[in-house]
Amino acid sequence: MLRWRTGILLLLFSLLLLVMPSGPTAQAQGSSQSCPAIVESALSALGEVCGGLGRNQACYGHNRVDATFWLPQQEAVFSAPADRVPLFELQTVATAPLSVDEELWGLALLSVQANLPQTLPGQAVTFLLMGDATLANAVPPEEALQPATPVDGTTLSPSNLRSSPTTAANVVASVPAGTLLELVGVNQARDWYEVVLPQGGTAWIWGQLVQVADFDRLNSLPVTYGQGGAPRYGPMQAFYFTTGLGAPTCAQAPNALVVQSTELAQVTLSVNELQVQLGSTVVFTTTVTPRGTGRALVATLLDGRLQTLVNGVRVVLTRPGQSLAVSLNEQGLVDRNSRPLQLRDPALQSLVQQACRNALLAAVFELPLDPALCDAPLVYYQPPPPPTPVPATPVPTTPPQPSTTISFGADRDTINLGECVTLSWAVEGVQAVYFQGQGVTGHESRQVCPTYHTTYTLNVITPDGQTISRSVTITVLGGYTISFVADRYSIAYGQCATLSWAVEGVQAVFYEGRGVTGTGSQQECPYSTTTYTLTVITTTGEQILKTVTIEVGPG
Repeated sequence: MLRWRTGILLLLFSLLLLVMPSGPTAQAQGSSQSCPAIVESALSALGEVCGGLGRNQACYGHNRVDATFWLPQQEAVFSAPADRVPLFELQTVATAPLSVDEELWGLALLSVQANLPQTLPGQAVTFLLMGDATLANAVPPEEALQPATPVDGTTLSPSNLRSSPTTAANVVASVPAGTLLELVGVNQARDWYEVVLPQGGTAWIWGQLVQVADFDRLNSLPVTYGQGGAPRYGPMQAFYFTTGLGAPTCAQAPNALVVQSTELAQVTLSVNELQVQLGSTVVFTTTVTPRGTGRALVATLLDGRLQTLVNGVRVVLTRPGQSLAVSLNEQGLVDRNSRPLQLRDPALQSLVQQACRNALLAAVFELPLDPALCDAPLVYYQPPPPPTPVPATPVPTTPPQPSTTISFGADRDTINLGECVTLSWAVEGVQAVYFQGQGVTGHESRQVCPTYHTTYTLNVITPDGQTISRSVTITVLGGYTISFVADRYSIAYGQCATLSWAVEGVQAVFYEGRGVTGTGSQQECPYSTTTYTLTVITTTGEQILKTVTIEVGPG
Protein backbone atom coordinates (compact mmCIF):
# COMPACT_ATOMS: atom_id res chain seq x y z
CA MET A 1 0.00 0.00 0.00
CA LEU A 2 2.92 2.37 0.71
CA ARG A 3 4.12 2.26 -2.88
CA TRP A 4 1.18 4.29 -4.14
CA ARG A 5 -0.12 6.09 -1.03
CA THR A 6 1.94 9.23 -1.60
CA GLY A 7 0.73 9.44 -5.19
CA ILE A 8 -2.90 9.16 -4.13
CA LEU A 9 -2.51 11.92 -1.54
CA LEU A 10 -0.98 14.26 -4.12
CA LEU A 11 -3.83 13.42 -6.48
CA LEU A 12 -6.32 14.01 -3.67
CA PHE A 13 -5.12 17.58 -3.07
CA SER A 14 -4.95 18.22 -6.84
CA LEU A 15 -8.61 17.20 -7.16
CA LEU A 16 -9.58 19.64 -4.41
CA LEU A 17 -8.01 22.46 -6.41
CA LEU A 18 -9.63 21.19 -9.61
CA VAL A 19 -13.20 21.17 -8.30
CA MET A 20 -13.02 24.65 -6.67
CA PRO A 21 -15.01 27.19 -8.73
CA SER A 22 -12.84 29.66 -10.57
CA GLY A 23 -15.28 32.58 -10.69
CA PRO A 24 -16.13 35.03 -7.91
CA THR A 25 -18.00 33.63 -4.93
CA ALA A 26 -21.71 34.08 -4.50
CA GLN A 27 -21.13 36.06 -1.36
CA ALA A 28 -18.97 38.53 -3.25
CA GLN A 29 -21.77 39.02 -5.81
CA GLY A 30 -24.47 39.30 -3.17
CA SER A 31 -26.43 36.30 -4.51
CA SER A 32 -26.06 33.94 -1.54
CA GLN A 33 -29.87 33.87 -1.20
CA SER A 34 -29.84 31.27 -4.00
CA CYS A 35 -27.65 28.93 -1.95
CA PRO A 36 -30.39 27.26 0.16
CA ALA A 37 -32.48 26.62 -2.95
CA ILE A 38 -29.59 24.91 -4.77
CA VAL A 39 -28.75 22.74 -1.75
CA GLU A 40 -32.37 21.77 -1.07
CA SER A 41 -33.01 20.90 -4.71
CA ALA A 42 -29.88 18.74 -4.94
CA LEU A 43 -30.60 16.85 -1.72
CA SER A 44 -34.31 16.36 -2.42
CA ALA A 45 -33.53 14.75 -5.78
CA LEU A 46 -30.73 12.52 -4.46
CA GLY A 47 -33.00 9.68 -3.34
CA GLU A 48 -34.47 9.38 -6.84
CA VAL A 49 -31.20 9.99 -8.70
CA CYS A 50 -29.28 7.35 -6.71
CA GLY A 51 -32.18 5.10 -5.67
CA GLY A 52 -31.54 1.34 -5.45
CA LEU A 53 -27.77 1.75 -5.27
CA GLY A 54 -26.17 -1.69 -4.95
CA ARG A 55 -23.35 -2.63 -2.58
CA ASN A 56 -19.84 -1.61 -3.61
CA GLN A 57 -21.15 1.07 -5.99
CA ALA A 58 -20.78 4.84 -6.25
CA CYS A 59 -23.44 7.20 -7.63
CA TYR A 60 -22.93 10.64 -9.19
CA GLY A 61 -25.50 12.59 -7.16
CA HIS A 62 -25.36 16.24 -8.26
CA ASN A 63 -23.09 18.41 -10.38
CA ARG A 64 -20.26 18.50 -10.01
CA VAL A 65 -18.35 15.30 -9.20
CA ASP A 66 -14.84 14.51 -10.47
CA ALA A 67 -13.35 11.03 -10.35
CA THR A 68 -10.27 9.06 -11.32
CA PHE A 69 -10.07 5.31 -11.91
CA TRP A 70 -7.48 2.60 -11.48
CA LEU A 71 -7.69 1.83 -15.23
CA PRO A 72 -8.45 4.06 -18.27
CA GLN A 73 -12.19 4.64 -18.81
CA GLN A 74 -14.46 5.78 -21.62
CA GLU A 75 -15.24 9.49 -21.74
CA ALA A 76 -18.89 9.14 -20.68
CA VAL A 77 -18.20 7.15 -17.51
CA PHE A 78 -19.36 8.83 -14.27
CA SER A 79 -19.88 12.21 -15.88
CA ALA A 80 -23.52 13.07 -15.11
CA PRO A 81 -26.08 12.67 -12.30
CA ALA A 82 -27.36 9.09 -11.82
CA ASP A 83 -24.18 7.60 -13.35
CA ARG A 84 -22.86 4.65 -11.31
CA VAL A 85 -19.56 2.78 -11.16
CA PRO A 86 -18.25 -0.18 -9.11
CA LEU A 87 -16.05 0.85 -6.19
CA PHE A 88 -13.44 -1.68 -7.35
CA GLU A 89 -12.79 0.63 -10.34
CA LEU A 90 -12.88 3.95 -8.48
CA GLN A 91 -9.61 5.49 -7.28
CA THR A 92 -10.73 8.96 -6.15
CA VAL A 93 -14.01 10.88 -6.01
CA ALA A 94 -14.20 14.64 -5.37
CA THR A 95 -17.33 16.76 -4.97
CA ALA A 96 -17.32 20.44 -5.87
CA PRO A 97 -17.92 23.35 -3.46
CA LEU A 98 -21.00 25.50 -3.98
CA SER A 99 -21.00 27.85 -6.95
CA VAL A 100 -24.22 29.84 -7.09
CA ASP A 101 -23.41 31.33 -10.50
CA GLU A 102 -22.99 27.88 -12.06
CA GLU A 103 -25.59 26.22 -9.80
CA LEU A 104 -23.03 23.61 -8.76
CA TRP A 105 -22.78 21.77 -5.46
CA GLY A 106 -21.22 18.32 -5.63
CA LEU A 107 -22.94 15.29 -4.10
CA ALA A 108 -21.83 11.65 -4.32
CA LEU A 109 -23.40 8.60 -2.70
CA LEU A 110 -21.40 5.42 -2.00
CA SER A 111 -22.65 2.05 -0.77
CA VAL A 112 -19.67 0.26 0.78
CA GLN A 113 -19.65 -3.44 1.67
CA ALA A 114 -19.38 -3.75 5.44
CA ASN A 115 -16.76 -6.15 6.80
CA LEU A 116 -19.54 -8.66 7.54
CA PRO A 117 -20.30 -12.05 5.93
CA GLN A 118 -22.34 -12.06 2.73
CA THR A 119 -25.29 -13.86 4.30
CA LEU A 120 -25.80 -11.40 7.18
CA PRO A 121 -28.32 -8.54 6.83
CA GLY A 122 -27.35 -4.88 7.04
CA GLN A 123 -24.13 -5.35 5.10
CA ALA A 124 -23.84 -1.89 3.52
CA VAL A 125 -22.25 1.27 4.90
CA THR A 126 -23.61 4.45 3.30
CA PHE A 127 -21.30 7.38 2.49
CA LEU A 128 -22.75 10.81 1.59
CA LEU A 129 -20.00 13.13 0.31
CA MET A 130 -20.95 16.79 0.00
CA GLY A 131 -19.31 20.09 -0.94
CA ASP A 132 -15.58 20.64 -1.21
CA ALA A 133 -14.52 17.10 -0.21
CA THR A 134 -12.40 14.27 -1.62
CA LEU A 135 -12.19 10.54 -0.96
CA ALA A 136 -9.23 8.48 -2.16
CA ASN A 137 -9.66 4.70 -2.20
CA ALA A 138 -6.76 3.19 -0.19
CA VAL A 139 -7.47 -0.33 -1.47
CA PRO A 140 -6.26 -1.10 -5.03
CA PRO A 141 -8.22 -3.85 -6.82
CA GLU A 142 -5.50 -6.48 -6.47
CA GLU A 143 -5.46 -6.04 -2.66
CA ALA A 144 -9.21 -5.75 -2.07
CA LEU A 145 -10.77 -8.23 0.33
CA GLN A 146 -13.74 -10.02 -1.22
CA PRO A 147 -16.82 -10.53 1.01
CA ALA A 148 -17.05 -14.12 2.24
CA THR A 149 -19.87 -16.65 2.26
CA PRO A 150 -19.65 -18.37 5.67
CA VAL A 151 -18.61 -22.01 6.01
CA ASP A 152 -20.12 -24.14 8.77
CA GLY A 153 -17.83 -25.74 11.33
CA THR A 154 -18.39 -27.67 14.58
CA THR A 155 -16.13 -27.62 17.64
CA LEU A 156 -14.58 -30.98 18.49
CA SER A 157 -14.02 -30.12 22.16
CA PRO A 158 -14.57 -27.19 24.55
CA SER A 159 -12.74 -24.34 22.84
CA ASN A 160 -11.63 -20.75 23.39
CA LEU A 161 -12.39 -17.97 20.90
CA ARG A 162 -9.63 -15.35 20.87
CA SER A 163 -9.27 -11.74 19.73
CA SER A 164 -6.55 -12.60 17.18
CA PRO A 165 -5.11 -15.80 15.68
CA THR A 166 -2.63 -16.73 18.41
CA THR A 167 -2.82 -18.44 21.79
CA ALA A 168 -1.15 -15.34 23.23
CA ALA A 169 -4.33 -13.31 22.49
CA ASN A 170 -7.02 -12.81 25.11
CA VAL A 171 -10.07 -15.11 25.21
CA VAL A 172 -13.29 -13.29 24.22
CA ALA A 173 -15.61 -16.30 24.55
CA SER A 174 -15.58 -20.03 25.33
CA VAL A 175 -17.87 -22.56 23.65
CA PRO A 176 -18.64 -26.21 24.47
CA ALA A 177 -17.98 -29.20 22.21
CA GLY A 178 -20.49 -29.54 19.39
CA THR A 179 -21.01 -25.77 18.93
CA LEU A 180 -21.91 -24.79 15.36
CA LEU A 181 -19.77 -21.88 14.12
CA GLU A 182 -19.82 -19.71 11.00
CA LEU A 183 -16.29 -19.42 9.55
CA VAL A 184 -15.71 -16.26 7.49
CA GLY A 185 -11.93 -15.93 7.12
CA VAL A 186 -8.49 -17.39 7.80
CA ASN A 187 -5.07 -16.11 8.83
CA GLN A 188 -2.04 -16.03 6.55
CA ALA A 189 -1.00 -19.58 7.51
CA ARG A 190 -4.65 -20.78 7.18
CA ASP A 191 -4.43 -22.66 10.50
CA TRP A 192 -6.78 -20.29 12.41
CA TYR A 193 -10.38 -19.49 11.43
CA GLU A 194 -12.27 -16.22 11.94
CA VAL A 195 -15.80 -16.88 13.26
CA VAL A 196 -18.91 -14.74 13.75
CA LEU A 197 -19.90 -14.04 17.36
CA PRO A 198 -23.62 -14.24 18.25
CA GLN A 199 -23.53 -10.77 19.83
CA GLY A 200 -21.86 -9.22 16.77
CA GLY A 201 -18.24 -8.94 15.67
CA THR A 202 -15.81 -11.79 15.09
CA ALA A 203 -13.19 -13.84 16.94
CA TRP A 204 -10.59 -16.52 16.14
CA ILE A 205 -10.38 -20.28 16.82
CA TRP A 206 -7.51 -22.69 16.19
CA GLY A 207 -8.30 -24.83 13.15
CA GLN A 208 -7.46 -28.12 14.89
CA LEU A 209 -10.44 -27.59 17.20
CA VAL A 210 -13.01 -27.39 14.38
CA GLN A 211 -14.52 -30.06 12.14
CA VAL A 212 -15.44 -28.76 8.67
CA ALA A 213 -17.47 -30.82 6.21
CA ASP A 214 -16.93 -28.73 3.05
CA PHE A 215 -13.17 -28.30 2.59
CA ASP A 216 -13.58 -26.84 -0.91
CA ARG A 217 -15.53 -23.91 0.48
CA LEU A 218 -13.13 -23.66 3.42
CA ASN A 219 -10.22 -23.26 0.98
CA SER A 220 -12.08 -20.39 -0.70
CA LEU A 221 -12.29 -18.28 2.48
CA PRO A 222 -10.27 -15.04 2.21
CA VAL A 223 -7.24 -14.19 4.34
CA THR A 224 -8.67 -11.60 6.74
CA TYR A 225 -5.62 -11.30 8.99
CA GLY A 226 -2.62 -10.46 6.85
CA GLN A 227 1.10 -10.77 7.29
CA GLY A 228 2.30 -9.12 10.47
CA GLY A 229 -1.27 -8.89 11.78
CA ALA A 230 -2.35 -6.13 9.37
CA PRO A 231 -6.13 -6.07 8.79
CA ARG A 232 -7.42 -6.35 5.22
CA TYR A 233 -10.10 -4.15 3.69
CA GLY A 234 -12.50 -4.12 0.77
CA PRO A 235 -12.79 -1.14 -1.62
CA MET A 236 -13.35 2.15 0.23
CA GLN A 237 -13.34 0.38 3.62
CA ALA A 238 -9.96 2.13 3.90
CA PHE A 239 -9.73 5.63 2.44
CA TYR A 240 -8.00 9.00 2.62
CA PHE A 241 -10.30 11.97 3.18
CA THR A 242 -9.89 15.73 3.09
CA THR A 243 -12.01 18.84 2.72
CA GLY A 244 -11.25 22.35 1.52
CA LEU A 245 -9.99 24.71 4.20
CA GLY A 246 -11.97 27.72 3.05
CA ALA A 247 -15.36 28.51 4.57
CA PRO A 248 -18.31 27.36 2.42
CA THR A 249 -20.23 30.00 0.45
CA CYS A 250 -23.18 29.62 2.80
CA ALA A 251 -24.00 27.65 5.94
CA GLN A 252 -26.36 25.29 4.07
CA ALA A 253 -23.49 23.94 1.92
CA PRO A 254 -20.93 22.35 4.29
CA ASN A 255 -17.91 20.35 3.20
CA ALA A 256 -18.32 16.98 4.89
CA LEU A 257 -18.71 13.22 4.74
CA VAL A 258 -21.65 11.58 6.53
CA VAL A 259 -21.24 7.83 7.19
CA GLN A 260 -23.90 5.47 8.50
CA SER A 261 -23.22 1.82 9.31
CA THR A 262 -25.65 -0.92 10.20
CA GLU A 263 -26.96 -1.12 13.76
CA LEU A 264 -26.84 -4.95 13.57
CA ALA A 265 -23.06 -5.13 14.08
CA GLN A 266 -20.09 -2.82 14.31
CA VAL A 267 -18.00 -2.30 11.18
CA THR A 268 -14.37 -1.27 10.87
CA LEU A 269 -13.09 1.49 8.58
CA SER A 270 -9.65 3.03 8.11
CA VAL A 271 -9.91 6.82 7.79
CA ASN A 272 -6.58 8.47 6.96
CA GLU A 273 -5.00 5.37 8.60
CA LEU A 274 -7.03 5.81 11.81
CA GLN A 275 -8.85 2.50 12.41
CA VAL A 276 -12.41 3.26 13.50
CA GLN A 277 -15.10 0.85 14.69
CA LEU A 278 -18.61 2.19 14.43
CA GLY A 279 -22.21 1.08 14.64
CA SER A 280 -23.59 4.54 14.15
CA THR A 281 -23.98 7.72 12.08
CA VAL A 282 -20.89 9.95 12.02
CA VAL A 283 -19.94 13.25 10.36
CA PHE A 284 -16.31 13.56 9.18
CA THR A 285 -14.60 16.78 8.16
CA THR A 286 -11.11 18.29 8.24
CA THR A 287 -10.00 21.67 9.52
CA VAL A 288 -6.91 23.63 10.51
CA THR A 289 -5.35 23.06 13.93
CA PRO A 290 -5.82 25.73 16.63
CA ARG A 291 -2.52 27.46 15.80
CA GLY A 292 -3.06 27.17 12.06
CA THR A 293 0.10 25.12 11.59
CA GLY A 294 -1.50 21.88 10.38
CA ARG A 295 -4.69 19.95 9.72
CA ALA A 296 -6.98 17.89 11.90
CA LEU A 297 -9.48 15.13 11.21
CA VAL A 298 -12.78 15.64 13.07
CA ALA A 299 -15.30 12.84 13.68
CA THR A 300 -18.62 13.79 15.32
CA LEU A 301 -21.11 11.19 16.52
CA LEU A 302 -24.77 11.75 15.60
CA ASP A 303 -26.04 8.50 17.10
CA GLY A 304 -24.84 5.00 18.05
CA ARG A 305 -21.24 4.36 19.08
CA LEU A 306 -17.72 4.99 17.75
CA GLN A 307 -14.46 3.68 19.14
CA THR A 308 -10.82 3.91 18.09
CA LEU A 309 -7.24 4.04 19.37
CA VAL A 310 -5.23 7.26 19.24
CA ASN A 311 -1.59 6.70 20.15
CA GLY A 312 -2.55 3.57 22.05
CA VAL A 313 -5.30 5.35 24.05
CA ARG A 314 -8.80 3.89 23.64
CA VAL A 315 -11.40 6.51 22.71
CA VAL A 316 -15.14 5.72 22.86
CA LEU A 317 -17.90 8.12 21.78
CA THR A 318 -21.46 7.23 22.83
CA ARG A 319 -23.43 10.52 23.08
CA PRO A 320 -24.75 12.68 20.20
CA GLY A 321 -22.45 15.64 19.61
CA GLN A 322 -19.34 13.97 21.04
CA SER A 323 -16.42 14.77 18.74
CA LEU A 324 -12.89 13.52 18.30
CA ALA A 325 -10.39 15.87 16.66
CA VAL A 326 -7.04 14.24 15.77
CA SER A 327 -3.98 16.03 14.45
CA LEU A 328 -2.69 14.90 11.04
CA ASN A 329 0.88 14.78 9.75
CA GLU A 330 2.15 16.62 6.67
CA GLN A 331 0.74 13.88 4.43
CA GLY A 332 -2.71 14.28 5.99
CA LEU A 333 -2.50 10.97 7.90
CA VAL A 334 -2.83 9.83 11.49
CA ASP A 335 0.51 8.53 12.82
CA ARG A 336 2.31 7.86 16.10
CA ASN A 337 2.61 11.60 16.75
CA SER A 338 -1.10 12.31 16.31
CA ARG A 339 -3.03 13.35 19.40
CA PRO A 340 -6.55 14.48 20.37
CA LEU A 341 -7.14 18.22 20.07
CA GLN A 342 -9.49 20.70 21.73
CA LEU A 343 -10.85 22.93 18.92
CA ARG A 344 -12.45 26.28 19.57
CA ASP A 345 -13.79 27.03 16.06
CA PRO A 346 -17.54 27.84 16.36
CA ALA A 347 -17.92 27.30 12.60
CA LEU A 348 -17.46 23.54 13.15
CA GLN A 349 -20.61 23.44 15.29
CA SER A 350 -22.62 24.97 12.44
CA LEU A 351 -20.96 22.71 9.84
CA VAL A 352 -21.78 19.48 11.69
CA GLN A 353 -25.35 20.53 12.45
CA GLN A 354 -25.97 21.48 8.82
CA ALA A 355 -24.40 18.23 7.55
CA CYS A 356 -26.84 16.40 9.83
CA ARG A 357 -29.82 18.39 8.46
CA ASN A 358 -28.67 17.71 4.91
CA ALA A 359 -28.51 13.97 5.68
CA LEU A 360 -32.12 14.17 6.90
CA LEU A 361 -33.23 15.99 3.77
CA ALA A 362 -31.42 13.57 1.44
CA ALA A 363 -33.36 10.58 2.87
CA VAL A 364 -30.82 8.08 1.55
CA PHE A 365 -29.87 6.40 4.83
CA GLU A 366 -31.37 3.08 5.92
CA LEU A 367 -31.73 4.08 9.57
CA PRO A 368 -33.81 7.21 10.20
CA LEU A 369 -32.21 10.08 12.09
CA ASP A 370 -33.93 11.99 14.87
CA PRO A 371 -33.97 15.72 13.86
CA ALA A 372 -33.14 16.59 17.48
CA LEU A 373 -29.69 15.02 16.97
CA CYS A 374 -28.79 17.86 14.62
CA ASP A 375 -29.01 20.37 17.50
CA ALA A 376 -26.64 18.52 19.84
CA PRO A 377 -23.75 20.78 20.93
CA LEU A 378 -20.23 19.64 20.06
CA VAL A 379 -18.28 18.24 23.01
CA TYR A 380 -14.67 17.32 22.19
CA TYR A 381 -13.09 14.21 23.60
CA GLN A 382 -10.49 15.08 26.20
CA PRO A 383 -7.93 12.56 27.45
CA PRO A 384 -8.34 11.78 31.16
CA PRO A 385 -5.98 13.79 33.37
CA PRO A 386 -2.94 12.00 34.75
CA PRO A 387 -3.38 10.64 38.26
CA THR A 388 -2.56 13.05 41.07
CA PRO A 389 0.78 12.09 42.57
CA VAL A 390 0.51 10.77 46.12
CA PRO A 391 3.33 11.87 48.44
CA ALA A 392 5.46 8.96 49.42
CA THR A 393 5.09 7.78 52.99
CA PRO A 394 8.43 7.95 54.79
CA VAL A 395 9.71 4.53 55.74
CA PRO A 396 12.23 3.69 58.44
CA THR A 397 15.78 3.44 57.21
CA THR A 398 16.95 -0.15 56.96
CA PRO A 399 20.39 -1.51 56.27
CA PRO A 400 21.04 -1.88 52.54
CA GLN A 401 20.27 -5.34 51.13
CA PRO A 402 22.11 -7.00 48.26
CA SER A 403 20.54 -5.91 44.98
CA THR A 404 18.41 -8.71 43.46
CA THR A 405 18.29 -8.88 39.65
CA ILE A 406 16.31 -11.48 37.72
CA SER A 407 16.30 -11.94 33.94
CA PHE A 408 14.47 -14.89 32.36
CA GLY A 409 13.51 -15.22 28.69
CA ALA A 410 13.51 -17.22 25.47
CA ASP A 411 15.09 -16.53 22.11
CA ARG A 412 11.53 -16.79 20.66
CA ASP A 413 8.11 -17.47 22.12
CA THR A 414 6.39 -19.13 19.13
CA ILE A 415 7.63 -22.23 17.29
CA ASN A 416 6.34 -24.87 14.93
CA LEU A 417 5.82 -28.41 16.16
CA GLY A 418 9.22 -30.19 16.16
CA GLU A 419 11.31 -27.04 16.71
CA CYS A 420 13.26 -26.01 19.82
CA VAL A 421 13.93 -22.79 21.74
CA THR A 422 16.64 -21.72 24.16
CA LEU A 423 15.67 -20.46 27.61
CA SER A 424 18.21 -18.30 29.44
CA TRP A 425 18.37 -16.72 32.86
CA ALA A 426 20.70 -14.40 34.75
CA VAL A 427 20.04 -14.02 38.49
CA GLU A 428 22.13 -12.21 41.11
CA GLY A 429 21.81 -11.30 44.78
CA VAL A 430 19.64 -14.29 45.82
CA GLN A 431 19.84 -17.39 48.02
CA ALA A 432 18.80 -20.02 45.49
CA VAL A 433 17.42 -20.51 41.95
CA TYR A 434 15.10 -23.31 40.73
CA PHE A 435 14.18 -24.06 37.12
CA GLN A 436 11.06 -26.24 36.82
CA GLY A 437 11.61 -27.22 40.47
CA GLN A 438 15.26 -28.25 39.95
CA GLY A 439 18.11 -26.33 41.62
CA VAL A 440 20.31 -24.48 39.11
CA THR A 441 23.02 -21.82 39.10
CA GLY A 442 22.28 -18.14 38.60
CA HIS A 443 23.53 -17.98 34.99
CA GLU A 444 22.45 -20.80 32.67
CA SER A 445 20.57 -21.63 29.50
CA ARG A 446 18.56 -24.69 28.47
CA GLN A 447 17.27 -25.90 25.13
CA VAL A 448 13.68 -27.17 25.25
CA CYS A 449 11.58 -28.76 22.48
CA PRO A 450 7.96 -28.71 23.68
CA THR A 451 5.28 -30.50 21.67
CA TYR A 452 2.46 -28.39 23.06
CA HIS A 453 1.92 -24.94 24.56
CA THR A 454 4.14 -24.98 27.67
CA THR A 455 4.90 -22.54 30.47
CA TYR A 456 8.38 -22.73 32.06
CA THR A 457 8.91 -21.30 35.54
CA LEU A 458 11.98 -19.93 37.30
CA ASN A 459 11.64 -19.62 41.11
CA VAL A 460 14.10 -17.44 43.03
CA ILE A 461 14.62 -17.34 46.81
CA THR A 462 15.64 -13.82 47.90
CA PRO A 463 18.02 -13.10 50.83
CA ASP A 464 15.04 -12.42 53.13
CA GLY A 465 13.43 -15.77 52.24
CA GLN A 466 10.76 -14.57 49.82
CA THR A 467 10.00 -16.52 46.63
CA ILE A 468 9.83 -14.65 43.33
CA SER A 469 8.59 -16.44 40.20
CA ARG A 470 9.17 -15.63 36.54
CA SER A 471 7.57 -17.57 33.69
CA VAL A 472 7.90 -17.90 29.91
CA THR A 473 5.17 -19.44 27.75
CA ILE A 474 6.16 -21.11 24.49
CA THR A 475 3.36 -21.34 21.90
CA VAL A 476 3.64 -24.39 19.61
CA LEU A 477 1.89 -23.97 16.26
CA GLY A 478 0.33 -27.28 15.30
CA GLY A 479 0.77 -28.45 18.89
CA TYR A 480 -1.63 -28.89 21.76
CA THR A 481 -2.22 -27.82 25.37
CA ILE A 482 -2.42 -30.21 28.34
CA SER A 483 -2.96 -29.18 31.96
CA PHE A 484 -3.57 -31.77 34.74
CA VAL A 485 -3.45 -30.54 38.35
CA ALA A 486 -4.95 -31.11 41.81
CA ASP A 487 -6.16 -28.58 44.33
CA ARG A 488 -4.21 -30.55 47.02
CA TYR A 489 -1.45 -33.08 46.60
CA SER A 490 -1.34 -34.18 50.25
CA ILE A 491 -4.44 -35.04 52.30
CA ALA A 492 -5.29 -36.76 55.58
CA TYR A 493 -7.05 -40.10 55.67
CA GLY A 494 -10.78 -39.57 54.94
CA GLN A 495 -10.26 -36.26 53.10
CA CYS A 496 -10.72 -35.62 49.37
CA ALA A 497 -8.87 -33.79 46.58
CA THR A 498 -10.20 -32.39 43.27
CA LEU A 499 -8.26 -33.18 40.09
CA SER A 500 -8.81 -30.88 37.09
CA TRP A 501 -7.72 -31.00 33.47
CA ALA A 502 -7.83 -28.65 30.47
CA VAL A 503 -6.77 -30.01 27.09
CA GLU A 504 -6.94 -28.34 23.67
CA GLY A 505 -6.00 -29.42 20.15
CA VAL A 506 -6.06 -33.21 20.61
CA GLN A 507 -8.05 -36.15 19.31
CA ALA A 508 -9.24 -37.75 22.57
CA VAL A 509 -8.85 -37.52 26.37
CA PHE A 510 -9.17 -40.37 28.92
CA TYR A 511 -9.22 -40.04 32.71
CA GLU A 512 -8.33 -43.34 34.41
CA GLY A 513 -9.21 -45.12 31.17
CA ARG A 514 -12.60 -43.41 30.82
CA GLY A 515 -13.27 -41.07 27.90
CA VAL A 516 -13.87 -37.44 29.02
CA THR A 517 -14.22 -33.98 27.48
CA GLY A 518 -11.23 -31.68 27.09
CA THR A 519 -12.10 -29.68 30.20
CA GLY A 520 -13.29 -31.34 33.42
CA SER A 521 -12.67 -32.24 37.04
CA GLN A 522 -13.06 -35.24 39.35
CA GLN A 523 -13.15 -35.47 43.15
CA GLU A 524 -11.09 -38.37 44.57
CA CYS A 525 -11.02 -39.63 48.18
CA PRO A 526 -8.23 -42.26 48.22
CA TYR A 527 -7.53 -44.38 51.33
CA SER A 528 -3.81 -44.53 50.53
CA THR A 529 -1.30 -42.71 48.38
CA THR A 530 -2.61 -43.02 44.80
CA THR A 531 -1.45 -41.95 41.34
CA TYR A 532 -4.09 -40.88 38.82
CA THR A 533 -3.47 -40.87 35.05
CA LEU A 534 -4.76 -38.63 32.24
CA THR A 535 -4.20 -40.19 28.80
CA VAL A 536 -4.23 -37.88 25.75
CA ILE A 537 -4.31 -38.99 22.10
CA THR A 538 -2.94 -36.26 19.81
CA THR A 539 -4.18 -35.58 16.29
CA THR A 540 -1.19 -37.57 14.98
CA GLY A 541 -2.09 -40.61 17.12
CA GLU A 542 0.66 -40.06 19.70
CA GLN A 543 -0.25 -41.16 23.23
CA ILE A 544 0.76 -38.84 26.10
CA LEU A 545 0.39 -39.73 29.79
CA LYS A 546 0.10 -37.13 32.56
CA THR A 547 -0.02 -38.21 36.20
CA VAL A 548 -0.92 -36.64 39.54
CA THR A 549 -0.06 -38.34 42.83
CA ILE A 550 -2.17 -37.71 45.94
CA GLU A 551 -0.34 -38.59 49.15
CA VAL A 552 -2.53 -39.79 52.03
CA GLY A 553 -1.33 -39.31 55.61
CA PRO A 554 -2.78 -40.45 58.92
CA GLY A 555 -6.28 -39.19 59.77
